[in-house]
Amino acid sequence: LLIGGLILYFVKRSQLAGIIAFAGFFSAIFGLLFGSFFGFEDIIPTLWLKPQKAMSDLPFLGRLNTVFAIAVAFGMILMLFIMVVNVLSHIKQKDFAGLEIIFTGQIIEKTVYSSGNADYLLKGRIDRGDTPAKIELFIDDDSFSYGDVLTISGRPERIESSYLFDSEAYARSKNLFLCFDLDTETEVLEVHPLEKQTLFSIIYNWRMRMTERIQAHMPEDTGAMLTGMLFGDKTELRHSVKTSLYRTGIGHTLAVSGLHLDFLAMCISLLFSKFKGGRISKFVIIMLLCSLFMICAGGTVSVQRAFIMILISQSAKLFFREANAFN
Repeated sequence: LLIGGLILYFVKRSQLAGIIAFAGFFSAIFGLLFGSFFGFEDIIPTLWLKPQKAMSDLPFLGRLNTVFAIAVAFGMILMLFIMVVNVLSHIKQKDFAGLEIIFTGQIIEKTVYSSGNADYLLKGRIDRGDTPAKIELFIDDDSFSYGDVLTISGRPERIESSYLFDSEAYARSKNLFLCFDLDTETEVLEVHPLEKQTLFSIIYNWRMRMTERIQAHMPEDTGAMLTGMLFGDKTELRHSVKTSLYRTGIGHTLAVSGLHLDFLAMCISLLFSKFKGGRISKFVIIMLLCSLFMICAGGTVSVQRAFIMILISQSAKLFFREANAFN
């Protein structure tokens, strides 16, 4: 995991690969501390303790596994720290609302509307104070592409909710607080196109072309429903249709989640079991197709979480170990 993750991170600049590399690094560290070599407990000596046997007496809680207690305490402290950092970051971002700023960021999402307007999501930094931020850009120019770096001058506004939709809460879930739109004085100062196509940009551009073809050859609501079910993109779906779907309890059909990824991995696994495929080739193909699906679906948190769980469960079989879905 460490070597493979580092190679993908430095070659493809994949953030997920960086996470996997960190997981491999700490797996090696704790394997040494616990005396575990790829799950085998009797090959190398223990430097700290054996997780299965180490127990601790805690006040009000009784006797608990030491590693479990430490993991819970560390997780609580880490979550509190992240919450404080996020609150401070959000306060700093909101302070720029209404001020003249220069923002430089890379396009990480693009949505084109039938009116000719385009909605871009940029991730970068605000020059005043060099504050990292995500900013939404809504303009009447759809010529910019995924991966382009834009330098924008203007006065961003806070994203506010309307009586139809809680836009503020939705944007907050994406760590998004500011926007440039047609009503604000916005000027694109510089555009730096993506020089070299990456795997992400290739898949994203393919997704955009497929979305345009679906919407061009199908009725408006049908095309919007299909793109929502395939890619989780609900931007072209009319508000009345979305409201009806959620009120009838089937709105989840438009959300690409970890369940879709689990079904994909399960189907590939069944095919390999039927045709007697090797465990290494099975692992490589499952991970490759799941990676492509994750990128195509926009890399939502639920899909990334499911990908990591599938990676762990499938890699266990490479070392002749049984994966337990409940553990």
